[in-house]
Amino acid sequence: MGQNIKKDFRSTGLKQLFEDIVRVYRVSEFRTLFAELSHKHPAIACYLEVEKCEHWSRAHFSGDRYNIITSNNSESLNSAFNKARAWPIIALLEHIRSTLGNWFYERHVEAEKCKSSVSIEVEIIMKRKFVQPYNMKVIPINQFEFNVKDEVLDGLVNIEELSCSCREFDIDKIPCAHAIAAAQHRSIDMYSLYSDFYKTDYWRMTYAESIYPVPKEKDWDVLEATRAIIVNAPDKKTRSGRSKTKRKRSIGEFSKKKRKASTEESGKEKRKKQDRAPPKKKRKCSNYGIYGHNKTSYKNSMMSTTNGPSVS
Repeated sequence: MGQNIKKDFRSTGLKQLFEDIVRVYRVSEFRTLFAELSHKHPAIACYLEVEKCEHWSRAHFSGDRYNIITSNNSESLNSAFNKARAWPIIALLEHIRSTLGNWFYERHVEAEKCKSSVSIEVEIIMKRKFVQPYNMKVIPINQFEFNVKDEVLDGLVNIEELSCSCREFDIDKIPCAHAIAAAQHRSIDMYSLYSDFYKTDYWRMTYAESIYPVPKEKDWDVLEATRAIIVNAPDKKTRSGRSKTKRKRSIGEFSKKKRKASTEESGKEKRKKQDRAPPKKKRKCSNYGIYGHNKTSYKNSMMSTTNGPSVS
C-alpha cells in the first residue's frame, strides 16, 4: 500500500505522515493523524478508507495472528538462491540444504553465546526504554493494575495480563515504558514480563536441530521395488527463444531506476536539465553552404548551377 501511495500520489511530507499513521499504537493518535491527512490530502484518505484499517494500521491490529502468509520470505530466498536457480534440480537442492545448514549453525552458535535472558536486539530496545519511566508517576489501583502518569498520555497497566492502554505492550509483547515503571514500583522481575518469543531459551530451541548432508548414492538402502520404478522426463513442449529468468513485478512495484527518477526528479528539475543541455549543431547544405536545408531536400529546381540559389 505504501508503494502504491508513493507511486500514485506525490506531495511534500506525505511519506512521513503516512508512516506515522501506520505506526502509532493508540487509536486516539491514529484518529488525530488521519484527520490531518484527510484535511491535507483528501484523495489519499479516500483511497485508504477503501481497505480495512486492520490490514495496514498498527493501532487497529487485532493481536496474535499466525495464519497470514506473505511473499516476503519467498522473495528473500529467491534472492539468496538467485544463481543456483538455474542449476540442475539435484545441485539446487544440495545448495539449499548446505545454505540452510550453515544458517542454522551460525544462529545456533550466536544463541549459545548470548548470556542474557532475552535476545540481543530486545535487550538493546529495553535499554532505550529504561530512560523514560523516571519522569512517570505510578498510582496503584489494585494488586495487578496501575495508573501510570506521564507528561503526554497516561497508561493503564495490567501486570497479570501483560497489557497496557497504550497498546505497545499488547502488540510488541515487550514491556512499554508504563509497564517498566509499574514493575519497578512493585519490584517485579522485568524479564518475567517478556513474551516467550524473545527469550533466549526459545531462541536456542529454534536452531537446536541439525541439517545433515545426503549420503553418497552407493550408501543408500533402496528397496528393490523402488529400484524397479522407471521415472521418465515429463512431456513438455519447450517454447522457442530464451526463457525468462527475472520474476514479474507485482502491482505497485517498479525498478530502482524508475523509483529514483520518480522520487528525486520533479518536472522542474527535468526542465532545468533540458535548459542546460548544449544547443543542437546546425546543419547546412553541402552543395551551397546555406543553413536551413540539405542537398536532398532542396526543391528549387529552377536554381542556377553557376550562381547558386538566390538568398533574399
